[in-house]
Amino acid sequence: MIDKYGDASQLTGELTRGRLITQPFVAQEAKLGAIGIEFATYQRNNSATIAVDVCKDGDVKGSAKVASSKLEDNNVFIFKLEVELDVNERYELRLYSPNGRRGSTVTAKLGTPLHDNQWIKVNGAKQRSELCCVFYYGEVPEVYFNKPAKDGSIPLLKEFKEEKYTPNPQLSIIIPTAKRLDHLKNCLDSLRLHTESYEVIVIANSPEPDFSVRCMRLLSTYPNHVFVRIPRYAGYVLPCNIGAAISKGEYICILNDDTIVKKGWCDSMIATLEKNSTVAQVGPSLEYMDGTFGQSPVPTSRPYLEGWCFIIPRWVYEKLGLFDTDIDFAYCEDSDFSTNLIHHGYKVMKVESNIMHVGHQTSKGTDAEMSLFTAECEKRNKRFLQKKWLSIWGQQ
Repeated sequence: MIDKYGDASQLTGELTRGRLITQPFVAQEAKLGAIGIEFATYQRNNSATIAVDVCKDGDVKGSAKVASSKLEDNNVFIFKLEVELDVNERYELRLYSPNGRRGSTVTAKLGTPLHDNQWIKVNGAKQRSELCCVFYYGEVPEVYFNKPAKDGSIPLLKEFKEEKYTPNPQLSIIIPTAKRLDHLKNCLDSLRLHTESYEVIVIANSPEPDFSVRCMRLLSTYPNHVFVRIPRYAGYVLPCNIGAAISKGEYICILNDDTIVKKGWCDSMIATLEKNSTVAQVGPSLEYMDGTFGQSPVPTSRPYLEGWCFIIPRWVYEKLGLFDTDIDFAYCEDSDFSTNLIHHGYKVMKVESNIMHVGHQTSKGTDAEMSLFTAECEKRNKRFLQKKWLSIWGQQ
């Protein structure tokens, strides 16, 4: 997560005495082991102290310090904290120097926020950005803290488990992506930390060759991945169907790239499918990245699970396939799929799950022509499904 901003990152300015940078965050787990923050030192004679505090409602819950002379140029320092937190509660990260003078301290790196409402404050003034940092939850082994490599650089915190290729994964995770590699990287990081026995199938559908190249470079650092390129904007239906066709897992998960999973995120969904042979599709309850929750769907004559995340057993795919190829580009494929399962006598269920969703990212940054195209797709697909399922939905 540290390098997700790449060349787009900016700088806060020197952390001189009195300069306070604050950033809100929502606790994902009950213990925050460490925070990694990326700094730019410019290789000057830095002597100031850099401090971080974790606060709630103005009270300091934990803090750590480092001499800026120990920081590597344009690299990450991992602050050991071990702070007890309340899950899903909002906290504040404070970054400052108690004795920094111009020319003797460092700057922190900033990037574009992952969520529209994310912001930092610099000396109390709001700024739409976020620190280039990552929160490490749980017990963090001492060996992972800022151990210099042979070339003098400080490596990033490694994962806490040995990673091996999984030839027969339990779960195949299919992720279509077309624009935002920062979202995809955060999603992959969270899957890597909180998922066992899995493969990730990333389908890049974009006419921009550079996007596919950058996507491949990103994936080269992750285990158990499969990469497929579609050299055009192919929507959601085709990439998901391609991913399902080449998947190997006992269960198949469709997942948006703008999600972050947490510990045990898929356990309840898979357990539900294992215990109930009549349940053919399970999805999670919706939590947004700002800590708010989406409403559970009200039971209607047309229940369905949203396409941003759901899991099905392999036997369902082998018997009934995935998305109807007559559905144009995207939109309504999820309601059609759930309806098809119900039509064949199966159930769809939504269960509690530790997963967060940014949401509404697909159409961001699209031009007027593309926006008009997707709007027309949605209208056509709705008309198509109304005709297809008229016998079930009636005249609704």
